[in-house]
Amino acid sequence: MKKISKNSKRSFTFIDMNTLRKARDIISFINSKRNRFVHILSKIYPHRDEAWLSKQSLRFERAALLFAENFGNESPMALVRMPGRINLLEYMDMAGGPHISGAVDLDIIAACGPGSAGTLEVVHWQKDLFPAEKVSLARLLDALKLAEKPKWKATVFHRPHPGREGGRWTNYLIAPFLRLLWEQERLLPEIGARIAIGPCTLPMKAGLSSSSVLTCISYK
Repeated sequence: MKKISKNSKRSFTFIDMNTLRKARDIISFINSKRNRFVHILSKIYPHRDEAWLSKQSLRFERAALLFAENFGNESPMALVRMPGRINLLEYMDMAGGPHISGAVDLDIIAACGPGSAGTLEVVHWQKDLFPAEKVSLARLLDALKLAEKPKWKATVFHRPHPGREGGRWTNYLIAPFLRLLWEQERLLPEIGARIAIGPCTLPMKAGLSSSSVLTCISYK
């Protein structure tokens, strides 16, 4: 287990994505070295007491367990945390106006790892509200190309949900993969992922960018 590294203002990873660990090893680390893990969390959540941090450690553990239950104990993975944000002058940036954003202390925890080539597999701890999906990236990329637009922005404006219904929560996780493949389709045989979304403190549909957080997790 490596020391925590801050890779951006919106994300923290417990394990370098280039040196993934087996799910069972991460679960074992959290269980056997709980105090150390809580210390790591204190770097992410400053000004919080140990009791509160201990409760948060259970969320990370549940995300890892969810990943192991669905994709196997031996599957490599990393734990990722993404905070929500509050926006002042909401949507003004989309019209070329001023925009101010700030991170909040509510977040989404995910366990992420490589998957089968050309496939994205996603599960959520609230499976009744957010059904699991296994998605063929090749099929969606083909559907996206039907727009016959040379540029990405024009294409997704014309066909924002290629081959899929709008409103699906997994669309936000799929988007980064399609964006990458739009520019580098040759990578399709090499790209595949498994994502398990663990217990969240960030509410959905509350104006705190939960959809953007899912997209950031997928980019990560």
